[in-house]
Amino acid sequence: NPTRKSKGSCVVVTPGLFGVPSPERKQCKCNKGYTGPHCLSVEKFDEEPGAYELKKVTTIFKNRANPYVTRFHIFFGGMLMGAFLVFWVLDISVKGRKTRFINTDGKEMVRLTHP
Repeated sequence: NPTRKSKGSCVVVTPGLFGVPSPERKQCKCNKGYTGPHCLSVEKFDEEPGAYELKKVTTIFKNRANPYVTRFHIFFGGMLMGAFLVFWVLDISVKGRKTRFINTDGKEMVRLTHP
Protein backbone atom coordinates (compact mmCIF):
# COMPACT_ATOMS: atom_id res chain seq x y z
CA ASN A 1 0.00 0.00 0.00
CA PRO A 2 1.83 3.16 -1.13
CA THR A 3 -0.17 5.53 1.10
CA ARG A 4 0.83 3.76 4.31
CA LYS A 5 3.58 5.34 6.35
CA SER A 6 6.73 3.26 6.56
CA LYS A 7 7.33 1.92 10.09
CA GLY A 8 10.93 0.90 9.56
CA SER A 9 13.53 -0.14 7.04
CA CYS A 10 15.59 -3.27 6.49
CA VAL A 11 19.30 -2.97 7.15
CA VAL A 12 22.13 -5.42 6.74
CA VAL A 13 23.47 -6.62 10.05
CA THR A 14 26.61 -8.35 11.09
CA PRO A 15 26.13 -10.71 14.04
CA GLY A 16 27.96 -9.67 17.17
CA LEU A 17 29.73 -11.90 19.63
CA PHE A 18 26.49 -13.20 21.17
CA GLY A 19 24.04 -12.34 18.39
CA VAL A 20 22.14 -14.95 16.43
CA PRO A 21 22.58 -14.33 12.73
CA SER A 22 19.38 -14.21 10.69
CA PRO A 23 19.33 -16.35 7.54
CA GLU A 24 18.99 -13.35 5.20
CA ARG A 25 21.37 -11.18 7.31
CA LYS A 26 18.83 -8.36 7.45
CA GLN A 27 17.05 -6.75 10.35
CA CYS A 28 14.42 -4.05 10.70
CA LYS A 29 15.49 -0.66 11.99
CA CYS A 30 12.33 0.95 13.37
CA ASN A 31 11.31 4.56 12.92
CA LYS A 32 10.57 6.70 15.94
CA GLY A 33 7.34 5.58 17.62
CA TYR A 34 7.51 1.91 16.52
CA THR A 35 9.14 -1.17 18.01
CA GLY A 36 9.32 -4.93 17.64
CA PRO A 37 11.12 -7.34 15.33
CA HIS A 38 9.14 -6.16 12.26
CA CYS A 39 8.36 -2.62 13.53
CA LEU A 40 4.63 -3.38 13.73
CA SER A 41 4.03 -2.43 17.37
CA VAL A 42 3.47 1.12 18.48
CA GLU A 43 6.01 2.16 21.09
CA LYS A 44 4.01 3.02 24.20
CA PHE A 45 4.94 4.04 27.69
CA ASP A 46 3.12 4.82 30.92
CA GLU A 47 2.68 8.42 31.99
CA GLU A 48 2.49 7.37 35.65
CA PRO A 49 5.25 5.44 37.44
CA GLY A 50 4.65 1.73 37.75
CA ALA A 51 4.90 -0.54 40.79
CA TYR A 52 8.63 -1.10 40.29
CA GLU A 53 9.40 2.63 40.18
CA LEU A 54 7.20 3.33 43.19
CA LYS A 55 8.79 0.52 45.20
CA LYS A 56 12.36 1.38 44.24
CA VAL A 57 14.09 3.35 47.03
CA THR A 58 16.35 6.08 45.72
CA THR A 59 16.94 7.86 49.03
CA ILE A 60 16.30 6.95 52.64
CA PHE A 61 14.64 10.31 53.33
CA LYS A 62 12.01 10.08 50.58
CA ASN A 63 10.17 6.99 51.85
CA ARG A 64 9.80 7.74 55.54
CA ALA A 65 6.67 7.04 57.53
CA ASN A 66 4.45 9.89 58.64
CA PRO A 67 3.05 10.07 62.17
CA TYR A 68 -0.53 8.88 62.53
CA VAL A 69 -2.34 10.28 65.57
CA THR A 70 -5.79 8.96 66.47
CA ARG A 71 -8.30 10.10 69.08
CA PHE A 72 -7.08 7.30 71.33
CA HIS A 73 -3.52 8.67 71.19
CA ILE A 74 -4.76 12.12 72.18
CA PHE A 75 -6.93 10.68 74.98
CA PHE A 76 -4.09 8.52 76.30
CA GLY A 77 -1.63 11.44 76.19
CA GLY A 78 -4.12 13.61 78.08
CA MET A 79 -4.56 10.92 80.74
CA LEU A 80 -0.79 10.65 81.19
CA MET A 81 -0.47 14.43 81.43
CA GLY A 82 -3.31 14.57 84.00
CA ALA A 83 -1.73 11.80 86.09
CA PHE A 84 1.60 13.62 85.99
CA LEU A 85 -0.01 16.86 87.21
CA VAL A 86 -1.89 15.06 90.03
CA PHE A 87 1.28 13.36 91.29
CA TRP A 88 3.22 16.63 91.00
CA VAL A 89 0.66 18.52 93.11
CA LEU A 90 0.60 15.69 95.68
CA ASP A 91 4.40 15.71 95.87
CA ILE A 92 4.48 19.46 96.45
CA SER A 93 1.82 19.23 99.18
CA VAL A 94 3.61 16.33 100.98
CA LYS A 95 6.90 18.22 100.93
CA GLY A 96 5.07 21.25 102.31
CA ARG A 97 3.72 19.20 105.24
CA LYS A 98 7.19 17.86 106.03
CA THR A 99 8.60 21.36 106.40
CA ARG A 100 5.90 22.46 108.91
CA PHE A 101 5.69 20.98 112.35
CA ILE A 102 3.84 21.79 115.57
CA ASN A 103 5.83 23.06 118.55
CA THR A 104 5.18 21.63 122.04
CA ASP A 105 3.35 24.74 123.16
CA GLY A 106 0.84 24.39 120.25
CA LYS A 107 2.27 27.00 117.91
CA GLU A 108 2.99 26.06 114.34
CA MET A 109 6.57 26.57 113.29
CA VAL A 110 7.99 26.46 109.83
CA ARG A 111 11.32 24.82 109.29
CA LEU A 112 13.37 26.35 106.51
CA THR A 113 14.81 23.80 104.13
CA HIS A 114 17.27 24.23 101.38
CA PRO A 115 15.98 23.40 97.88
